[in-house]
Amino acid sequence: MHEPIVVTADQMWRMTELMPAYLQAIVPLAVGAGLRNGELRALRRRHLDLSDPTRAKVAVRGTAANQKVAGKYNQIGPPKTDASYRDVAIPSFVVPILKEHLARFSPPGPDGMLFRAKRGGVLHASIIERNWSVVRVAVGLDELHFHDLRHTALTWAARSGATLAGADGDRWAQQPHRGSSLPAP
Repeated sequence: MHEPIVVTADQMWRMTELMPAYLQAIVPLAVGAGLRNGELRALRRRHLDLSDPTRAKVAVRGTAANQKVAGKYNQIGPPKTDASYRDVAIPSFVVPILKEHLARFSPPGPDGMLFRAKRGGVLHASIIERNWSVVRVAVGLDELHFHDLRHTALTWAARSGATLAGADGDRWAQQPHRGSSLPAP
């Protein structure tokens, strides 16, 4: 069984730098908001509210499937559970990163994918995993899973005073970490 790894802020910034430019924002967003891989890949512009950096949030309304069946690569379905439909606070340090990412890589309009495949559409999990495997080795964390960024988010939130809802720690209160910030990269 894999023991979750919690990354440091320095490791997060290094991993962000090592990802391809069009995927760099996925690391701080995963660490800051604690979203699952499929939830991140299903995000569209309309799911983000970045108008006030101290109250920014992301609406989780779907998940991208990891289908290997022809024609089903780009399907977005419902989130993992009913409780997975949620609005999650985005820490203020992530907002400028997302704004730059939107300007450079996301198609315009409310349905523009936040993280899209190079040819458009939903980014497949294998693209993230292929890049992730290189990045984690480069920072000396060979056993780091992408899902560990979710555990990192929960740990950072708890350390900042957020309360965890549920014994498994899989759901957490968003309000207490709303204004959290980290040193600039």
